[in-house]
Amino acid sequence: MYLAVCGATFLGTYLLNILMITVGYHRSVAHKAVRLHPALRRAVILGGNWLTGLDPKAWVVMHRLHHEHSDTPLDPHSPVNVGILGIGLEQLRNYKKVIIGLLKQKPEYTRYAKDLEFPLSTLTRSGLWFLPYVLHAAIGLALGVGVGWLL
Repeated sequence: MYLAVCGATFLGTYLLNILMITVGYHRSVAHKAVRLHPALRRAVILGGNWLTGLDPKAWVVMHRLHHEHSDTPLDPHSPVNVGILGIGLEQLRNYKKVIIGLLKQKPEYTRYAKDLEFPLSTLTRSGLWFLPYVLHAAIGLALGVGVGWLL
């Protein structure tokens, strides 16, 4: 029973995360291919960071950089440049560059965000980008201990 609850929790939160990135960040905000109800769009922009751990504006800028420079040395997340094993770390480095570039208003980053009517998240602007990860860890620990204790 314990493993089933853990598995269901993992699967549910994983699917919610993928849905937020795929529909919210990617289709709606980055490409404007999906029009969300204004309240849902606001939830994506304000709450997406808490769910995914990724700032929506920074994610969109990095994604647009990827489209412009696909599989070239300037692509911020292509395994062609660093290999499949190095891509995770390379994405983190480039995500940090994008955030710093947006915070410093560098044109090579802000030009990809001209149509985005919202700022970087409060978490990103205040240097508290890690809080969603702390929250996720606390919830995971609480669920693990709580469900284990109940069973």
